[in-house]
Amino acid sequence: NGKTCAWIDSEASYDPNWAARLGVDSEALIYSPAKTINDMVDVATQLMDAGVDMIVVDSISALLPAIYFEKDSDDLKKLEDTKQIGAEAKDMTHAVKMLNYANKNTLLVLISQQRNQFGSMHASHIPTGGMAVKFFSSTVIKLWSSEAEANAIKAGVLVGDKILEQK
Repeated sequence: NGKTCAWIDSEASYDPNWAARLGVDSEALIYSPAKTINDMVDVATQLMDAGVDMIVVDSISALLPAIYFEKDSDDLKKLEDTKQIGAEAKDMTHAVKMLNYANKNTLLVLISQQRNQFGSMHASHIPTGGMAVKFFSSTVIKLWSSEAEANAIKAGVLVGDKILEQK
């Protein structure tokens, strides 16, 4: 529809052939890889400043926090040197705040996976990277992969001729 769109790929999973089958014009799509939360924010803010209409980040769950890398380098630390409780949530909190502030008119789609919350007595799902993503989002769409989870949906919202179901 004449809109400028970008894909920030942290999973290295973008397939132009599959995208074409879904109707995506890969020639017109702005593609950028990102491996850290910082990379994603830097790229996304530049794209927003350039007037890109829609940015999809696939996925924030695969982005690594800065603590995983040696200072001022792209070299990974040894695993035992990356132990910091909440590093991903802390970086993602800063990221969504910065993206929210920088955003003027860009539709920003953050794809994520849900995780079970630690210490919960029942199945409680939280987004990867902490609760900031949920709190700073204007709309959250949940897609479930199992029938049991799909049956837990409680309400529906009519949008045109389709029903969007909410948990």
